[in-house]
Amino acid sequence: MSKTFEIIFSGQVQGVGFRPYVYNLAHKYGLSGFVSNNENGVIIHVSGASDAIQNLYKQVLSDPPQVARITGSSCAEIPFRSFEKFEIIPSNTTNKLNLLLTPDFAICSECKEELMNPVNRRYQYPFTTCVNCGPRWSVTKTFPFERENTSLSDYAMCTQCNSEYADPEDRRFHSQTNTCTSCGIPIFLTDRKNQVIPLSREELFPYLSSVIKKGNIVAIKNTSGYLLCCDAANEAAIRRLRQRKHRPSKPFAILYPSLKLLEQELFVSEDERKELTGVQSPIVLISSKNLTGKLCLEQIASGLSYLGLMLPYSGILHLLADHLQIPVVATSGNIHGSPVISDNRTALEQLAGVADYFVQHHLNIVNPQDDSVVKFSPKYRQKIYLRRSRGFAPSYFGPVADLR
Repeated sequence: MSKTFEIIFSGQVQGVGFRPYVYNLAHKYGLSGFVSNNENGVIIHVSGASDAIQNLYKQVLSDPPQVARITGSSCAEIPFRSFEKFEIIPSNTTNKLNLLLTPDFAICSECKEELMNPVNRRYQYPFTTCVNCGPRWSVTKTFPFERENTSLSDYAMCTQCNSEYADPEDRRFHSQTNTCTSCGIPIFLTDRKNQVIPLSREELFPYLSSVIKKGNIVAIKNTSGYLLCCDAANEAAIRRLRQRKHRPSKPFAILYPSLKLLEQELFVSEDERKELTGVQSPIVLISSKNLTGKLCLEQIASGLSYLGLMLPYSGILHLLADHLQIPVVATSGNIHGSPVISDNRTALEQLAGVADYFVQHHLNIVNPQDDSVVKFSPKYRQKIYLRRSRGFAPSYFGPVADLR
């Protein structure tokens, strides 16, 4: 006998591929109904055999989507309703929000592979994302997390992206940040006078690498705000950055091109390694003891025994690192003491006296964020949040209920 249940999941459940995941499970179990986002999270009305509905519910709890975080759920029978099929329907929010807002995620391994694959149509495309990765909070105008509620609404998907978006077997099924080289976000390089340097997408990052290695300072519009970068082994460049940014002594963060190079130059614990390569990918404070590289420690973190280190977490930073293959200073794109800059005009107005070149694009960053900073206590290896921002903000997670 068929029954109908209402299932609600709350937590970090929007912008994480939750609805596509439920859609495929419903088809697996032969169920009909719908899944949608609402002000509480994700709501499902599903009809079918009671055992099949319970199996769906239990599977979501025990094996949720990769970057989802369920903090609460309910499953209750409601009056029977007949549905022709199971579908994802548009969100309908009329009440006050009661859900965890989804933070930005570091680029996933599958998107990185596409980014570096010369035969892939997203080769060298810096804004490659899927349901498991990419900007969320930084591009969110309002909730629920639908494309029309983000700054990606400025970019209409091409035929191929639409095909991925509509394909239940594709990892970009209902990916709200889906774009590609044909329909996506242009990226370009200018000098400090806002003169565009004519380069193709494939030429931009090799050129950028060469100007950094020559000692120049570059302002890079990343997916959460601007970063100021220079060669971390060039003492004169770092000194100029300090003078221009009005940051005489506070330590700078360092972006390493790869975990392999970082571990060749510094000891990295297992906890630190997991944090550096996780979905948040924050700056991690790591002991500079026994450093074997050529970093200008005195200019980067004078008198300190720890360095703030991070790995590439966006397509833009991966492409930069792939061509540079050296560590670079990567500090917030602002004048010391001011908020991180996120729009092109303000960057040119405020940073023209700091940066020699600007990497620009036209994606509107709605909620700019600094990079998060964490460290692990020496004795108990307890994680300490020194700055909760990109990857962790705006939601706060306390202990997660055991729902299984």
